[in-house]
Amino acid sequence: MSIYHLYGSSYTYSAQDEEDDDYHVDRQQEGHTHIHTREVQARRTGRRIFNVIFFGRSITATVTSKPREIKRWIDSSLYYGRYQYRNRTLVVGLGVQWLPPYRGSVEPAETLQLCFGTRCLIIHLSHTPYVPRILRRFLGDEKITFAGIWNHMDEKKLLMSEHQLYVTNLVNLKVLGFSGVAKDPVVGRSNWNARNLRHDQVQYACVDAHVSAEIGKKLEAWNYKC
Repeated sequence: MSIYHLYGSSYTYSAQDEEDDDYHVDRQQEGHTHIHTREVQARRTGRRIFNVIFFGRSITATVTSKPREIKRWIDSSLYYGRYQYRNRTLVVGLGVQWLPPYRGSVEPAETLQLCFGTRCLIIHLSHTPYVPRILRRFLGDEKITFAGIWNHMDEKKLLMSEHQLYVTNLVNLKVLGFSGVAKDPVVGRSNWNARNLRHDQVQYACVDAHVSAEIGKKLEAWNYKC
């Protein structure tokens, strides 16, 4: 059982470690009225689109391993956030998932999730043939603040990935005094290398990045970047 706290609100979330890649949970049907996830576009054209309802807010989550989809998401995000970008107040939520260690192994990043506003991108790094240059420029842009919670390992995991990604301004919200977020350990330790992520994994990654972005904005994380 885990609890997320966001501006004084909370929800409880219980996840099962299902083996079926097509596992689907609608949280409203289970009585968890604060959050539920459904797939709105199936596995085609190199991406999967999900709708995640989080405390009444509708978030669009794109899951992909295709460079063109990564570029499309970044281009549109920079357009929608152009005013914040000019003012150096653009905050992007960032999270990273990896496989649980096996016999002391050190695992690289399997997924990178980014969120701006109500738009989330989950990049399946382990299945991406290459990353577009715009992703490297985006992560390295000094005008953008990337915010995460308990993310002290994220930068290292991204550098360890085959794409060797580096984030210039990565802020750990825990350092800023916010620690009221607990993540479901069952989902967190699940198979993030699976070609088709389960719905609960998509929900976990999406909410993680979205909450990070929202808290980062509230705490004005751009004032604390490296």
